[in-house]
Amino acid sequence: QAARTVLDNSVDAVDCAESLQRSFDEFTHPHPDTPIALRCGLAVGDVYDFDGDVAGLAVTEAARICAVATGGQVVTSAAITEVDRRAERSYRELGRHVLKGIPDAQSLYSVSSTGGTM
Repeated sequence: QAARTVLDNSVDAVDCAESLQRSFDEFTHPHPDTPIALRCGLAVGDVYDFDGDVAGLAVTEAARICAVATGGQVVTSAAITEVDRRAERSYRELGRHVLKGIPDAQSLYSVSSTGGTM
C-alpha cells in the first residue's frame, strides 16, 4: 500500500515522516508477529492538484526516493537537507541515485534523529 501527503514545507514533512515511523515502531514492538516496515521518500517542488489527485515532478521524485528507502527508513532529496538545520536531526548521505523519470542523478540522504529510533 502507498500513501501520499503534501505539506506546506519540507521541515514539517520530515517531522511528519519521523512521527509516522515512531508510531509504526510503537505498534510493531508489542506485535512482533505483525511487523510493519514503513518506507518514506521526501522531495521538494511544485505539486498540482487535479480534482483531489496530486501530480508534478516532486510527486514522481518522492515516489522514486521512497523506492530507494528500506523499511523503517526516511529518505530525502538534497534540497530538504539544505533547509533543515535542526540540531537534533542529522542526515547520512546515501550517494547519488538515478531515479526513473527524473532527469539527473540525485543525492539522497537518510534521516536520523537523536531522539528517535531511526
